[in-house]
Amino acid sequence: MDRGRDSGFGLPRATSRGIRNSRCALVVAAVALTACTRAPQPDAYGNVEASEVIVSSEVGGQLTTFTVEEGQTLARGDKAGTIDPTQLSLQRSQAVAQRDGASSRAGEFTSQFQVLMAQRDALQAQHDAASAQRGALQAQLEVARRNHERTQRLFAQQAATAQQLDQAERDARVLQDQVRAQDEQIAAQERQVAAQNAQVAAARQQQRTAQTQVSASEAQVAQVDDRIRRSAIANPTAGTVLVTYARAGEIVQPGQPLYKVADVRTVDVRAFVTQPQLASRAATRRFGNSSGTPA
Repeated sequence: MDRGRDSGFGLPRATSRGIRNSRCALVVAAVALTACTRAPQPDAYGNVEASEVIVSSEVGGQLTTFTVEEGQTLARGDKAGTIDPTQLSLQRSQAVAQRDGASSRAGEFTSQFQVLMAQRDALQAQHDAASAQRGALQAQLEVARRNHERTQRLFAQQAATAQQLDQAERDARVLQDQVRAQDEQIAAQERQVAAQNAQVAAARQQQRTAQTQVSASEAQVAQVDDRIRRSAIANPTAGTVLVTYARAGEIVQPGQPLYKVADVRTVDVRAFVTQPQLASRAATRRFGNSSGTPA
């Protein structure tokens, strides 16, 4: 029975050993084939980098238009979107009104200043004329006093009458009164000129203040104009849009990123190698590779 099983259903021992040897050979062959077909290891690892620019909003408001899409190629200066400039336009109108009002006041103060200057000059001319007239009266007074003194001496010598002495005395007294009145007039004119000078100085200060307000208002108008110009979003550099961060209709704030763009035509490659790889590469460059071709 045992021999029957061996010859009919079983396998001789030599045959079983041969199968095991065949299996081992197949395993070895598979391992060798796998080793032969394994992909070669890379010489180094690294990154490919492009110069990226994140474009942000320069003013705040509603993003009314935004035509940028990922993968889109943009040129420098292309319009990327628009931020609603309504509030900025209202601010500009207000600034323009303030500027025009300040300019009108400055014109009025300038006219007033010119009128006051003319009045001051007229008062100064009157003062100068009064001073000249006073000099003439003073000269006449000196003559009248000398005549009065001479008449007194003549009267003492009985060479002049009492009537002549009285007349000489009256002439000197009249001229003295005129000089005194002229001095009072000159003093009053000096006070008027001083008051007029104060008004001129005040008008000049008002004129300068109005001109300063005009300059400040013009600066405000220029500032609002610049913000209105910045409400139109212009692409700063040529490149391809990598990613977008906003959509039309959203409210954006100053400095909020809108999209990222990069010029993928020019990239930087950064490779990282191990020390053995670096040494092998240096040796290859020095001695050449196995085919005799320089690396």
